[in-house]
Parts: sequence; C-alpha cells; structure tokens
Amino acid sequence: MIKNYTYVLFFFLILLSLYLMSCRPRGEEENILETLAQMKDFTYKGKPVPRETIEELRNTILMFEEKIEDAVKVTGELGLYYKMLAKRYLEIEELKEKIAELKQQEQELEQDSPEPGSGYRNILIVKYVKEKMLYKALENLHLAIEINPENPILFYLAGNCAARVAKSMVVMEQRIERDRNFSDAYAYYKRAIELDPGYVDALKGMSVLLIFELGRPDEAESFILRILEKEKRNTEAMALLARVYFEQDRFEDAKTQYENIVAESSDKQMIEEAKKNIQYIKDIVGELY
Repeated sequence: MIKNYTYVLFFFLILLSLYLMSCRPRGEEENILETLAQMKDFTYKGKPVPRETIEELRNTILMFEEKIEDAVKVTGELGLYYKMLAKRYLEIEELKEKIAELKQQEQELEQDSPEPGSGYRNILIVKYVKEKMLYKALENLHLAIEINPENPILFYLAGNCAARVAKSMVVMEQRIERDRNFSDAYAYYKRAIELDPGYVDALKGMSVLLIFELGRPDEAESFILRILEKEKRNTEAMALLARVYFEQDRFEDAKTQYENIVAESSDKQMIEEAKKNIQYIKDIVGELY
C-alpha cells in the first residue's frame, strides 16, 4: 500500500511539473523532462535520458492532463481565498480599532456635554428617537427624568422607547428582559398620565400596550374613553375601542365603532379595514344567533 502511494505521489509530482512546464521554451521543457526522469530513476543523472522514457512521461501527462489542470485550478483558487480570508482578518482588526475609537469619542462627548437645562439632552433624545436608536434614547431619557421628574413628555417618550425595545427582543434568552421593558413601559405611561390626565399620546400608548402586548384589553377601555372625551372624532381611538369590545364579545358595540370609523375617517386603508371587520362581525353574529 505504501509503495503504491509512493508511485502515485511520484507521478503526480511529475505531471504537475510537466504542466507548469508547458508554457516554457522548448529547451527548458527538455531540461525539466530530464530532471523528472532522474527523479524517477537516479541512474539517469549525468547521462542522456532514453527517448522511450521521455515519451512515456509525455504519454502519462496526456493521460492525466485534465486532472492536473483541475488540481492546479483548485489550488490557485484556494490560495486566492486564503488571501481574501487574511484580508478579512485585517479588516476585522481595523473595525475593532475603529469601534474602540468611536466608543472613546462617545464617552468623551458624554462627559463634555453641556450643563443640564441647556436643552442639549432633549435635542439628543429627539434625534435618537428619530433615528430609531432606541437604547441610546432610553438611556438619555433616564438621565433627563432625573433632572425633570415631573415632565409628562419625558415619561411618555420613555414608555414608547421601552415598549419598542421590548418588541425587538424576540429570542427566549431575552424573555426576562423583554418582560421587564414592557413593565417599565407601563410604569412610564402611567406616570405620564398621572402628570397629565388628558395627554392623548400617552393614553393611546398605554391602550396599545395593554391590548396588544400585555393581553389586558379590559384595562384599556377607560384610557380610550378619555381620548374620545377629548377628541370625539379620533378614529384611531375608535379602532382601539372596537378591538376592546370585540375581545369582550360585545360584537354590536364593536360594529358601531367600526361604522363610526367609516363615517369619520379619511384614510382609505382604515375605512377598508373597518368594512372588513364589520362584515366579519356580521358573519360571527349570524353564526352565534
């Protein structure tokens, strides 16, 4: 077995060398053939190589020419990918260095931020929210609330960011943190409403949180009714109230709210959704009664 392997390896080296030799001048080709012949049989060293031996080598390379071409091609591509991999490693190191540099700059900017009350942090929060950098927005909202603990807008924004951060946590390992963020969102909205009972955005945020995230639609009803007391034609609030009624099996009340949306809304998509829900409720009522 070892002997056979040796022969295979020997012939592969010969054929590979001949392939690489194929683009060389003829005199060089003959020199390489002679060298390969000597590799096959050392007694040829310093002596002319029989023509039969040369022809045997030529025939052998013809037999394996395609495999040799494939081997050289694959080896060449492998070398190319190794170079690409090495370049990626260098790029990764450069990215790590850039990240460290930017983190340092971020820390320096935070330490060098203007004094509280200058409006700097509020502008920064609005910008973070606009760019959907919710973790940074929430982090700065915590600091802003420490400075202005009775500002309902700050609590509303914190509730909004906390709820959106929670929704981004979709894997099981994040479940505890996800629940904590939803709980924080509830607390923030609650405090915003305590500070400003007619704060429509906070009332709507709380209602959406209770209906769609916490599964407590019954608790949302009072908050939605407050919105409609203040803004009787608020179709978003009507849609939320219709959802609450539907969850409570109050199908006729839900249908009435959807009919109000059709009458009041200028949003074609909302109107179409309301009509679909009306028909759905009619189908349900027909089956139940």
